Formats: sequence, structure tokens, C-alpha cells
Amino acid sequence: MVQRVQQSVARPEVTAIPGPWLHCTVIALRDSATVSSAVRGAALLAGQAAMKKVAPFHTSPGIPAVWGEAIVFDLSPSPGLGDLHHRLTHVCAGLLRKARPDHFTPHVTFSYAHASGESASTAQALAGPSSTLAPFHVSRVMLLDVLREPGPEFGWYSWNVVGEARLGQT
Repeated sequence: MVQRVQQSVARPEVTAIPGPWLHCTVIALRDSATVSSAVRGAALLAGQAAMKKVAPFHTSPGIPAVWGEAIVFDLSPSPGLGDLHHRLTHVCAGLLRKARPDHFTPHVTFSYAHASGESASTAQALAGPSSTLAPFHVSRVMLLDVLREPGPEFGWYSWNVVGEARLGQT
């Protein structure tokens, strides 16, 4: 479904994110390179414990939008994703001694603009009914170490999976 939307906004200045890197961002932590492996491990265990209390759920992507250089599906409001965000920011704020973000919008980034271009046609392409996605099932969260890559040929970034937590698993 996402590939269909990516094709509708295909422009020379827009790069689609390859399938393996599509994800829903629920929380983003900055400067994680300074976090020790012991603290990452503790955060993973605490996150896994917190996710056992959350039942799997469905969420619906909103209308696609252009956020700066990112083209995203805004996933708010989503009670399930809001609950995940709240629980995970609580875990991270305590273990990583980082302030909770004032606001964060869960989203799926599916393309990036990597050069100047005419944005009105991109916005118009996003407004059509072909940009609507069906609800999707959320049953796990993953802790990722995101790596910045040198350019669009790598999808702009990649990651290493640090660990995962299945929702509602006891």
C-alpha cells in the first residue's frame, strides 16, 4: 500500500524509503551514541516489561503530509500509539535521564525530498483517495540504533535492532 502512495508522489527530487526501512516512529531519542550498553540493556528490559501491559491494537494512518523534507503519514490521534509513546517516554526519561518531549507525533515517513522542487504537485498528489491506507496492526515495538547514511541510495538511514518487545506478551 505504501509503495502505491510513494509512486503517486514520484518526482526527481523525492526519494522513496525502501520497504525494509519503513517503520512507525513512536519515540525518538537524540544523542543515543553516548548511552552505555548497560543502560541500553536496562532500557530494553524496562520497555519489554511495560509493553506486556499493552494489548496489540489497530491504528489508521492519517492523510499524508509534507513535514519539512519528510513525507509522512501522520498517525495521530491514535490512542494505542499515544499509550505506547507515554509508556516508553516514561521508561526512557527515568533510565536515560532525558527530559520527556513536550510533544511528539507518531508517524510513518515514507519518502524524503532531497533537492529543491515544486511542492504544490507533491501536495496535490497526496490529497487524492489513492493516498489513503487501510488500518494496520501493531503487535511489537523495536529499540533501534539508527545510523545516518551518506545519501538517498541507502534510504537516508538504516538501523541495527537492539531488541524488541511484543505487546501483551506475559
